[in-house]
Amino acid sequence: MTQDPETPAAATVDNKVDIQDTVKLVSEQMFPLEVGSVEVDEDGTLRARDSEMPLDFTFNFLDIDFEVQVRGGDDGSLQLAATLGRLPYTAENGWTRQFLQKVMTAASKLRRSRLTVDENNQIVLRGEAVPPAPRTPMSIMATLTALVVEAKPYLEMVAEGLALDRAPREAKR
Repeated sequence: MTQDPETPAAATVDNKVDIQDTVKLVSEQMFPLEVGSVEVDEDGTLRARDSEMPLDFTFNFLDIDFEVQVRGGDDGSLQLAATLGRLPYTAENGWTRQFLQKVMTAASKLRRSRLTVDENNQIVLRGEAVPPAPRTPMSIMATLTALVVEAKPYLEMVAEGLALDRAPREAKR
């Protein structure tokens, strides 16, 4: 397979990835490969990725949608966010509001996460930690797991409080 000198590195020839360029690119990377250091183009071409670009992904746990961002560059911190549900007003359900506020106060003991109420009266979990270097998939997932496991009891209590808040309204229908 000969490559035209005008063709950029790691290009495809006859709809096949040029394996020599791919091997060269990977061999120039530090091992183990850090998350976000390489990316695959739409045509299957492997190329170096700008290390300053953040890496974003989502996942679902306990029926809660989480958003994760791993910052690029030297910072490399992992930020976690999840909207848990709406804090009811006292007139809507004073008992549930008081319960959820107590859960949020208790959650202030968390080392790397916080439960807060945003401008739309939504209860939000935010966490941050720095994965150990090198930032491999394993170190990212271990750091993420540590954040979620630490917050899990509070997530479950918030879910229970929100379910109790919904029950009276659903019974009225």
